[in-house]
Amino acid sequence: MARRPPKTDYRDPLLRKTLLALAVNLEKTRTNVPKLSQQKLATLAGIASSTVSEIERGDVVDLRLSTLTALAGILEVDPLRLLKINEELIRKFLTSKASRKQK
Repeated sequence: MARRPPKTDYRDPLLRKTLLALAVNLEKTRTNVPKLSQQKLATLAGIASSTVSEIERGDVVDLRLSTLTALAGILEVDPLRLLKINEELIRKFLTSKASRKQK
């Protein structure tokens, strides 16, 4: 009988912070590449455009390392750069996200 992997607790503060760092860093890196839309990045990385959108919104539920490395490869950055936590950028991201929800 195969064992099921443990359920991930997305309320874990470090996991949430890491996913938000990825959201901020992916969008910032992608938008610095001329004419690289979410759709084009997704196509080049071999993933769904909805996945890129979910990551950049901070709404990703789970992320494979293969997805992270594919995105980093297309963007020509180290995958760890996409995961680097910057508290100030995360605060700005959350403030911006909250203001968009109020509109």
